[in-house]
Amino acid sequence: MIAMVMAAAPAALAQLPPVDRVSPERLVIPIEGGGAHTVPIDWNHDPAVRNESVRHLVVMVHGYSRRNLFHEIFDNLLAGDPRAGEVAWYAPHFMCKQDLAEYQLGESYPYWSEGGWAIGHNSRSDEDMPRDHRISSFAVIDELVKQALAAFPNLESAVLGGFSAGGQFANRYAAGNRAHALLEAAGVSVRYVVASPSSYMYFCENRLVSRDPIRFGPVSETRHADCEGFHTYRLGTRGLNEYMSAVGPEKLAANYASRMIDYVCGGDDDERASRDLATGCGAMLQGFHRLDRMFVYREYLAFRFGADAKDRHRISIIPGVAHGSPPLFGNPAGRELLLAPWSQSSSQ
Repeated sequence: MIAMVMAAAPAALAQLPPVDRVSPERLVIPIEGGGAHTVPIDWNHDPAVRNESVRHLVVMVHGYSRRNLFHEIFDNLLAGDPRAGEVAWYAPHFMCKQDLAEYQLGESYPYWSEGGWAIGHNSRSDEDMPRDHRISSFAVIDELVKQALAAFPNLESAVLGGFSAGGQFANRYAAGNRAHALLEAAGVSVRYVVASPSSYMYFCENRLVSRDPIRFGPVSETRHADCEGFHTYRLGTRGLNEYMSAVGPEKLAANYASRMIDYVCGGDDDERASRDLATGCGAMLQGFHRLDRMFVYREYLAFRFGADAKDRHRISIIPGVAHGSPPLFGNPAGRELLLAPWSQSSSQ
């Protein structure tokens, strides 16, 4: 059991220092029976205020360090853009215990384990920092989307995504979330952006066996034949958490196969020992580094769901960019991935 948990976890689990900035706005999530969760967030439109001008919604999730840089990214992307008033963007800030202690945030603020927020785990309640109610990080985005739909009656399109550990978030969230159906029912087109994640969720127990030609098969045929936890959630669909268990492996796979997803990675994001890169045997079955894992995953999706999956799951490479969200999105291709409807997005 210990081996399985370690294999499914990211490479770096040592407690990080408190964040150097807490997002200034607050998303209030009502709790049935009374009370509310309070989640720090950056935004350009309060979702509690009706705005008929907004037509495009973007929600982006930060990386493992919890440095939330998307307020700077969106300010730069939208500066001087005549469409700026039609875009509502949100960047939720998922806190850990040390952040709440450092900034003396009260009992209404949920907190997550290091990296647990990235895969939809419930927030925590520890003896020294108890909470009466817990919430999945995925449910936070569900509620944000619900509030946005109420606030923006003319919404036409939505992009839900994240960078690095936020890319891991987006990959799993795309399969299991409750917001997608709400958006589609309102006539809103939905696209996901999975940016530079350390690992992906696979939907069966086959992994890359051969590169020339590309072939997927049993793990027993790979150089990690004795890897125990290679298909345990976050890497696969065994041992799902509470939020994802409510959907189940078969529905998670069917959902994911049908969704429109852009995968983006820097052309230089190819270090095999980069910071926060998962290097356990289960992660190494997915590829050597982030750029390689993106290519392998797309081929896996075609293997698992059929060749036409590539029409819905598309890759973009940003030349000259390593691992960083500002350079990844601070260029025309990255900009379009966040701001354009699916039919106009840039891809390769």
